[in-house]
Amino acid sequence: MAIERIVIHVSNLHDSVEFYRDLLGGLVVGTGDDHADLDFVTAIIELRTLAEGRPTTWQADERVRGFRHIGFKVRSVDATILKLDEADVEFRSRAEDIDALGVRIAFFFDPDGTLLELVERHLDYPIAHSVEAIAEERKMPVPDRPRFDHIGFTVDDLGAARGRYEALGFAALGAAVLDPETGFRIDFLRHEGTVLEVFSYSVHTPDHVADPRALGFAAIGLPGEPDGSSVGMLPDGRRTVVDADGLTVLTGSVVR
Repeated sequence: MAIERIVIHVSNLHDSVEFYRDLLGGLVVGTGDDHADLDFVTAIIELRTLAEGRPTTWQADERVRGFRHIGFKVRSVDATILKLDEADVEFRSRAEDIDALGVRIAFFFDPDGTLLELVERHLDYPIAHSVEAIAEERKMPVPDRPRFDHIGFTVDDLGAARGRYEALGFAALGAAVLDPETGFRIDFLRHEGTVLEVFSYSVHTPDHVADPRALGFAAIGLPGEPDGSSVGMLPDGRRTVVDADGLTVLTGSVVR
Protein backbone atom coordinates (compact mmCIF):
# COMPACT_ATOMS: atom_id res chain seq x y z
CA MET A 1 0.00 0.00 0.00
CA ALA A 2 1.17 3.55 -0.68
CA ILE A 3 1.16 4.63 2.96
CA GLU A 4 2.66 1.45 4.35
CA ARG A 5 3.40 2.41 7.95
CA ILE A 6 2.78 5.20 10.46
CA VAL A 7 5.27 5.54 13.33
CA ILE A 8 3.82 7.11 16.50
CA HIS A 9 5.91 7.89 19.59
CA VAL A 10 4.23 6.91 22.85
CA SER A 11 5.07 7.17 26.55
CA ASN A 12 3.68 3.82 27.71
CA LEU A 13 3.75 0.97 25.21
CA HIS A 14 1.37 -1.30 27.14
CA ASP A 15 -1.29 1.41 27.50
CA SER A 16 -0.99 2.49 23.87
CA VAL A 17 -1.24 -1.08 22.58
CA GLU A 18 -4.41 -1.56 24.64
CA PHE A 19 -5.80 1.69 23.21
CA TYR A 20 -5.16 0.90 19.55
CA ARG A 21 -5.99 -2.79 19.91
CA ASP A 22 -8.99 -2.83 22.22
CA LEU A 23 -10.66 0.46 21.27
CA LEU A 24 -9.77 0.72 17.59
CA GLY A 25 -9.50 -2.91 16.54
CA GLY A 26 -5.84 -3.06 15.51
CA LEU A 27 -4.31 -6.54 15.32
CA VAL A 28 -0.92 -6.92 17.01
CA VAL A 29 1.42 -8.48 14.43
CA GLY A 30 4.81 -7.78 16.02
CA THR A 31 6.26 -6.71 19.36
CA GLY A 32 9.57 -5.84 20.97
CA ASP A 33 10.79 -4.26 24.19
CA ASP A 34 10.21 -0.75 22.87
CA HIS A 35 7.73 -1.13 20.01
CA ALA A 36 4.63 -2.89 18.71
CA ASP A 37 3.18 -3.18 15.21
CA LEU A 38 -0.59 -3.19 14.77
CA ASP A 39 -2.31 -4.08 11.51
CA PHE A 40 -5.08 -1.70 10.42
CA VAL A 41 -5.93 -3.46 7.14
CA THR A 42 -4.26 -1.03 4.72
CA ALA A 43 -1.25 0.02 6.83
CA ILE A 44 0.72 -0.78 9.99
CA ILE A 45 0.60 1.52 12.99
CA GLU A 46 3.99 1.23 14.71
CA LEU A 47 3.96 2.35 18.35
CA ARG A 48 7.42 3.14 19.68
CA THR A 49 8.59 4.30 23.09
CA LEU A 50 11.45 6.74 23.62
CA ALA A 51 14.09 6.66 26.35
CA GLU A 52 13.46 10.34 27.07
CA GLY A 53 10.31 11.38 25.24
CA ARG A 54 9.64 15.11 25.15
CA PRO A 55 6.09 16.54 25.38
CA THR A 56 4.17 16.74 22.12
CA THR A 57 4.80 19.84 19.99
CA TRP A 58 1.58 19.41 18.00
CA GLN A 59 -0.56 22.57 17.89
CA ALA A 60 -4.34 22.65 17.62
CA ASP A 61 -4.45 25.33 14.90
CA GLU A 62 -5.14 23.53 11.61
CA ARG A 63 -3.26 26.25 9.72
CA VAL A 64 0.03 25.09 11.26
CA ARG A 65 1.91 23.24 8.53
CA GLY A 66 2.86 19.58 8.68
CA PHE A 67 1.15 16.57 10.26
CA ARG A 68 -2.39 17.14 11.58
CA HIS A 69 -4.14 13.80 12.17
CA ILE A 70 -4.58 10.11 11.32
CA GLY A 71 -7.94 8.98 9.95
CA PHE A 72 -9.72 5.62 10.15
CA LYS A 73 -12.76 4.43 8.21
CA VAL A 74 -15.37 2.74 10.39
CA ARG A 75 -18.71 1.05 9.89
CA SER A 76 -20.33 3.27 12.53
CA VAL A 77 -18.88 6.40 14.12
CA ASP A 78 -21.46 6.33 16.90
CA ALA A 79 -20.79 2.70 17.85
CA THR A 80 -17.05 3.39 18.04
CA ILE A 81 -17.66 6.50 20.16
CA LEU A 82 -19.54 4.37 22.70
CA LYS A 83 -16.42 2.26 23.22
CA LEU A 84 -14.22 5.36 23.47
CA ASP A 85 -16.58 6.96 25.98
CA GLU A 86 -16.44 3.89 28.20
CA ALA A 87 -12.64 4.37 28.31
CA ASP A 88 -12.96 8.13 29.04
CA VAL A 89 -11.13 9.07 25.84
CA GLU A 90 -10.74 12.81 25.23
CA PHE A 91 -12.59 14.14 22.18
CA ARG A 92 -11.80 17.21 20.13
CA SER A 93 -15.15 17.05 18.35
CA ARG A 94 -17.86 14.47 18.69
CA ALA A 95 -19.94 12.82 15.95
CA GLU A 96 -21.09 15.31 13.36
CA ASP A 97 -22.29 15.19 9.79
CA ILE A 98 -20.25 17.18 7.28
CA ASP A 99 -22.90 18.01 4.73
CA ALA A 100 -20.40 19.30 2.16
CA LEU A 101 -18.67 15.90 2.09
CA GLY A 102 -21.49 13.48 2.90
CA VAL A 103 -19.63 11.87 5.81
CA ARG A 104 -20.04 11.48 9.56
CA ILE A 105 -16.86 12.15 11.52
CA ALA A 106 -15.39 12.55 15.02
CA PHE A 107 -11.96 13.61 16.31
CA PHE A 108 -10.30 12.33 19.49
CA PHE A 109 -6.85 11.95 21.07
CA ASP A 110 -4.74 8.90 21.84
CA PRO A 111 -3.06 8.66 25.28
CA ASP A 112 -0.15 10.89 24.18
CA GLY A 113 -2.14 13.54 22.33
CA THR A 114 -1.97 12.27 18.74
CA LEU A 115 -5.14 13.45 16.98
CA LEU A 116 -7.21 10.67 15.39
CA GLU A 117 -10.32 10.79 13.23
CA LEU A 118 -13.22 8.42 12.60
CA VAL A 119 -14.93 8.59 9.20
CA GLU A 120 -18.16 6.86 8.24
CA ARG A 121 -19.29 6.53 4.59
CA HIS A 122 -17.53 7.45 1.35
CA LEU A 123 -16.90 11.10 0.63
CA ASP A 124 -18.84 13.20 -1.84
CA TYR A 125 -16.40 15.55 -3.58
CA PRO A 126 -17.80 19.02 -4.39
CA ILE A 127 -14.84 19.41 -6.77
CA ALA A 128 -14.10 16.22 -8.73
CA HIS A 129 -10.56 15.85 -10.07
CA SER A 130 -10.99 12.30 -11.42
CA VAL A 131 -14.30 10.50 -11.88
CA GLU A 132 -12.41 7.25 -12.49
CA ALA A 133 -10.35 7.54 -9.27
CA ILE A 134 -13.46 8.36 -7.24
CA ALA A 135 -15.26 5.32 -8.67
CA GLU A 136 -12.28 3.16 -7.74
CA GLU A 137 -12.33 4.48 -4.16
CA ARG A 138 -16.03 3.66 -3.83
CA LYS A 139 -15.24 0.00 -4.50
CA MET A 140 -13.59 -0.18 -1.06
CA PRO A 141 -15.97 -2.15 1.18
CA VAL A 142 -17.38 -0.94 4.48
CA PRO A 143 -14.76 -2.05 7.02
CA ASP A 144 -15.53 -4.86 9.47
CA ARG A 145 -13.06 -3.20 11.84
CA PRO A 146 -11.50 0.29 11.74
CA ARG A 147 -9.31 0.59 8.65
CA PHE A 148 -6.49 3.08 8.22
CA ASP A 149 -7.68 5.58 5.65
CA HIS A 150 -5.60 8.77 5.57
CA ILE A 151 -3.08 11.21 6.94
CA GLY A 152 -4.12 14.86 7.17
CA PHE A 153 -1.47 17.56 6.85
CA THR A 154 -1.33 21.29 6.11
CA VAL A 155 0.73 22.83 3.32
CA ASP A 156 1.86 26.29 2.27
CA ASP A 157 1.76 25.78 -1.51
CA LEU A 158 -1.01 23.45 -2.68
CA GLY A 159 0.28 23.12 -6.22
CA ALA A 160 3.78 22.20 -5.08
CA ALA A 161 2.47 19.71 -2.51
CA ARG A 162 0.22 18.01 -5.04
CA GLY A 163 3.12 17.77 -7.46
CA ARG A 164 5.38 16.13 -4.84
CA TYR A 165 2.92 13.37 -4.02
CA GLU A 166 1.37 12.87 -7.43
CA ALA A 167 4.94 12.10 -8.57
CA LEU A 168 4.89 9.21 -6.05
CA GLY A 169 1.72 7.75 -7.54
CA PHE A 170 -1.03 9.52 -5.60
CA ALA A 171 -4.01 10.34 -7.84
CA ALA A 172 -6.04 13.49 -7.21
CA LEU A 173 -9.59 12.42 -6.27
CA GLY A 174 -11.33 15.68 -5.52
CA ALA A 175 -11.44 18.71 -3.26
CA ALA A 176 -13.71 20.80 -1.07
CA VAL A 177 -13.56 24.44 0.00
CA LEU A 178 -14.85 24.43 3.58
CA ASP A 179 -14.25 28.06 4.63
CA PRO A 180 -14.23 30.76 1.90
CA GLU A 181 -13.11 33.42 4.39
CA THR A 182 -9.77 31.72 5.13
CA GLY A 183 -9.67 29.79 1.87
CA PHE A 184 -9.58 26.53 3.84
CA ARG A 185 -9.59 23.74 1.30
CA ILE A 186 -8.96 19.99 1.45
CA ASP A 187 -7.57 18.11 -1.54
CA PHE A 188 -7.71 14.33 -1.45
CA LEU A 189 -4.93 12.29 -3.07
CA ARG A 190 -5.22 8.49 -3.15
CA HIS A 191 -2.90 5.60 -3.91
CA GLU A 192 -3.79 1.91 -3.43
CA GLY A 193 -6.42 2.43 -0.76
CA THR A 194 -4.63 5.08 1.32
CA VAL A 195 -5.21 8.83 1.16
CA LEU A 196 -3.39 12.09 1.78
CA GLU A 197 -5.73 14.86 2.95
CA VAL A 198 -3.95 18.05 1.97
CA PHE A 199 -5.10 21.15 3.87
CA SER A 200 -4.40 24.57 2.35
CA TYR A 201 -5.42 28.16 3.07
CA SER A 202 -5.40 31.57 1.44
CA VAL A 203 -4.24 33.04 4.78
CA HIS A 204 -0.82 32.61 6.44
CA THR A 205 0.14 29.04 7.40
CA PRO A 206 2.66 29.08 10.30
CA ASP A 207 5.74 26.90 10.03
CA HIS A 208 6.27 24.02 12.45
CA VAL A 209 9.38 21.93 12.94
CA ALA A 210 8.38 18.47 14.14
CA ASP A 211 10.51 17.14 17.00
CA PRO A 212 11.46 13.49 16.25
CA ARG A 213 12.04 12.93 19.98
CA ALA A 214 8.61 14.18 21.04
CA LEU A 215 5.61 12.12 22.09
CA GLY A 216 2.78 12.21 19.58
CA PHE A 217 5.31 12.62 16.76
CA ALA A 218 4.28 10.75 13.63
CA ALA A 219 6.21 9.69 10.54
CA ILE A 220 4.56 8.11 7.51
CA GLY A 221 6.13 5.27 5.57
CA LEU A 222 6.11 5.67 1.79
CA PRO A 223 7.81 3.65 -0.94
CA GLY A 224 9.39 6.81 -2.37
CA GLU A 225 10.85 10.16 -1.39
CA PRO A 226 9.04 13.48 -1.96
CA ASP A 227 10.98 15.99 -4.06
CA GLY A 228 12.64 18.87 -2.23
CA SER A 229 12.90 17.10 1.13
CA SER A 230 15.61 17.48 3.74
CA VAL A 231 17.23 14.48 5.44
CA GLY A 232 16.36 13.52 9.01
CA MET A 233 16.56 10.54 11.34
CA LEU A 234 14.36 8.78 13.87
CA PRO A 235 15.78 8.16 17.37
CA ASP A 236 16.10 4.45 16.47
CA GLY A 237 18.46 5.38 13.62
CA ARG A 238 16.13 4.97 10.65
CA ARG A 239 16.57 7.54 7.92
CA THR A 240 13.71 9.91 7.16
CA VAL A 241 13.14 12.92 4.97
CA VAL A 242 11.12 16.00 5.87
CA ASP A 243 9.11 17.60 3.10
CA ALA A 244 8.83 21.35 2.51
CA ASP A 245 5.86 21.60 4.91
CA GLY A 246 7.43 19.65 7.78
CA LEU A 247 5.79 16.26 7.18
CA THR A 248 8.21 13.49 8.18
CA VAL A 249 8.43 10.60 5.73
CA LEU A 250 10.09 7.23 6.35
CA THR A 251 11.17 6.13 2.89
CA GLY A 252 12.29 3.03 1.04
CA SER A 253 12.02 -0.22 2.98
CA VAL A 254 9.88 0.75 5.96
CA VAL A 255 9.55 -2.68 7.55
CA ARG A 256 11.56 -2.88 10.75
